[in-house]
Amino acid sequence: MNSHLLNIEQRRSSLLRIVQLLTAIPVNLFLLVTINNYTDSFGIRGSISFLGISAIICFSLLAIFSVFLLFFRKKTGFLIGFFAFLGISCFFAYNFNSNWIISFIGILFNLSTGLLLLKNNKNFDKKSAQLYDNYHFQPGVWGGIILWLNCVIIGLAILEAGYHIINAPIGVISITTLFLSVLFISCKKEWKINRPSFQKGPHIEWLLLPLIILTYYLTNNLLFVIAFIALRQLIVTIRYFSKTKFAGKLSKYLFRRPAQLLGLSFFIVIGIGTIILSFPYASATGFPIKIIDAFFTATSATCVTGLIVLDTPHAFTIFGQSVILILLQIGGLGIMTISTFAAIIIGRNVGLGQEYSLTRMTGEASVNKVYRLIKFICLFTFVIEIIGAGSLFYQFSSLDMPLKTNIWKSVFHSVSAFCNAGFSLQTDSLVPFQHNPGILFTISTLIIIGGLGFGVLYWFYEIITFKHRKISFHVKIVLYSSVILLIGMVCFVFIFENSGALNNYSLIDKISNAWFYAVTPRTAGFNTITVNAVSPVTRFITTVLMFIGVAPGSTGGGVKITTVFVLLLTVRALMRGDKEAQGFNFSISNRTIYRAAAVFFLGIITCVLGYALLLATQSFSAESIAFETISAFGTVGLSMGDTANLNVFGKIIIIILMFIGRVGPLTLVLSMRPSKRQEIFYPQANVMIG
Repeated sequence: MNSHLLNIEQRRSSLLRIVQLLTAIPVNLFLLVTINNYTDSFGIRGSISFLGISAIICFSLLAIFSVFLLFFRKKTGFLIGFFAFLGISCFFAYNFNSNWIISFIGILFNLSTGLLLLKNNKNFDKKSAQLYDNYHFQPGVWGGIILWLNCVIIGLAILEAGYHIINAPIGVISITTLFLSVLFISCKKEWKINRPSFQKGPHIEWLLLPLIILTYYLTNNLLFVIAFIALRQLIVTIRYFSKTKFAGKLSKYLFRRPAQLLGLSFFIVIGIGTIILSFPYASATGFPIKIIDAFFTATSATCVTGLIVLDTPHAFTIFGQSVILILLQIGGLGIMTISTFAAIIIGRNVGLGQEYSLTRMTGEASVNKVYRLIKFICLFTFVIEIIGAGSLFYQFSSLDMPLKTNIWKSVFHSVSAFCNAGFSLQTDSLVPFQHNPGILFTISTLIIIGGLGFGVLYWFYEIITFKHRKISFHVKIVLYSSVILLIGMVCFVFIFENSGALNNYSLIDKISNAWFYAVTPRTAGFNTITVNAVSPVTRFITTVLMFIGVAPGSTGGGVKITTVFVLLLTVRALMRGDKEAQGFNFSISNRTIYRAAAVFFLGIITCVLGYALLLATQSFSAESIAFETISAFGTVGLSMGDTANLNVFGKIIIIILMFIGRVGPLTLVLSMRPSKRQEIFYPQANVMIG
């Protein structure tokens, strides 16, 4: 690297770190006001204790001294800045017991920034390579700075919106100054780089500026102004980040690995849901719920499971329930499907990498057919959910509910049923409606439709629209297996529970509840009869159905009915001595058999490991733990009543099982395999089996 390029890189590095150091002063002031939650002698909540004042003064002095050195491009400035961040991190660690969430955020923010400074201290005078090859943002020195500043204020806005803890004047001044400064710097630099024009059209971030000013004059509410500024800068951040080399490399890497992309998408949504559900606004008590409970609820909702450690109708406000509903919808449809549908709607090209991922994830070979399928998935989902909500609204109206309650319950249960989620706004699930066959039929129909898989539903759509699409092997498997399992389970429950759990029911109620109980183990999780009320043999058959699950490409989980069907055909071929597995005048490839065997085997291994860990750490009965394990893996949500009594370790195990069950054990294994294909082949060996 020549001296001119090295000079540019050093200037970029120094200026970015200077901004980070100066920004860290109001950020840490904001966090210290939050973490102490201290009320001074004047009754002002949010003031800083004497120890906190000492910590922020020491940090500010070291930061300013570091800025002075970096201004003259002195390498020592990086080292002093690192010690400043390390010192304030120790103070946050000292206050960990006071407010561990804010303390953790403070430690993470300061340590990560300090480590970047330490890294620059080692690489600042290297002349052989660029310092920021992966972090070159928008052309020019200020690109990375704007991206950093925007990320900081977006994070602070989320904290303020969630916890609303700034009441002290010093906190108001610090955060307002920071937000307005970032907005001014960002607008000034954007005007040079991304200026709106009549040809390209006004960008939405510029249209939000007058809205921010109008909001301030109309409401005079700082929280609203901060929220709109954060929203505007989020749009700017997305534009900037999409143009980075790092974003390009990350996109290229993930879209060539659909398994990792799917798992990462769910993980990100669960993380965001956990943060929002931990806000006091989401809790009915007004106090933040435990982070492990928020994490469990967000995972259960995103993975459309339905297992709960908190009573949904009483532990969460309407805001919290709305967050759960959104997570259900995202988890049911899948993040990739929703994002691609949005891109198609606004007329954007999703790119070759994403096209490849979509063909792999939807099972369709044609990209055009993938586009049509995704449009159908989203539109069909919303139409069915609206119809289901309308039907439930009509039936709930006869139960003397208030209008708002009726509307909200209708929408919530319609989405939850179609997504096979099992979340309910009644403490005892659907037990209050066990004598209302209309409600049970509506919800069970939504469950079945959501569990058929969008490929099967699209085939029905083509038949209805007279496109005369020939029925495929996949569609036959799904339809035949679903009918056999449903009818068989209905007969089983009706026979074995006729004088048991259904003893005091009328004939119509016996049929409707037996039907509903047969439907709900297909990863739905609702119940009108408590699991403990049925006989042990019924619970055992229920666990088998939960493990099998529904069709691939659906909103449900399990190892999937197609997997079991393919394995049964393989066993039949071995018993007959056939050279290949066949069914419905089709032969099954060895690759399909391998994948089915791998999915089934990995599913068993996952459940066995989860069961063993729960058995070693929980004090419940072996049957209850086994039921809980398979219910979590199958993303069902049925329970024998011990979910809320799990300890922290047990909750983490169930969270992992729900995540693996939703993403798929084979998907996770494929995401970890190396990109290189097998190049060495060995002679085949004969092994005695069975």
